[in-house]
Amino acid sequence: MTQNPGSHHILEHVQEERDLGVIVDSQLKFSSHSQKVSANASRALGIIKYSITSRSRHVICKLYKGLVRPCLEVWTILATPRFKRDKVVFEETQRRANKLIAGMENKPYSERLREINLPSLVYRRKRGEMILAHKLLSTNQENELLEIDPSHITR
Repeated sequence: MTQNPGSHHILEHVQEERDLGVIVDSQLKFSSHSQKVSANASRALGIIKYSITSRSRHVICKLYKGLVRPCLEVWTILATPRFKRDKVVFEETQRRANKLIAGMENKPYSERLREINLPSLVYRRKRGEMILAHKLLSTNQENELLEIDPSHITR
């Protein structure tokens, strides 16, 4: 615990803090958040695996898109995984979901994604970031969040 000079507030040292639903550690990394989100998505996938008898492409894809993928993507704008190990944690859940589909168990991950017309989570995350950047930088709309100084535009 440290005390700020000129103030009577005592700040305590914590290893992790949760704010806006995102877990951040003392080094400002989101690894704990990634693990928790992945565990929640894995639970949802386990419920699908053990409670649904159908292994058809249509049923598994609809359930995955409706129950599992939202768990993996809900905080990606606030806490984008920057480290490879965090990205792998998310992709592993999607890999396991694809293997639930009948006839897909022994195919490579990229081939499974192509056959069921499902983009990777990395692709979806980058696409979402580009859409957000476009919305923020769009000159057709009046932006209250971001102001662009015309004197610094190079093109």
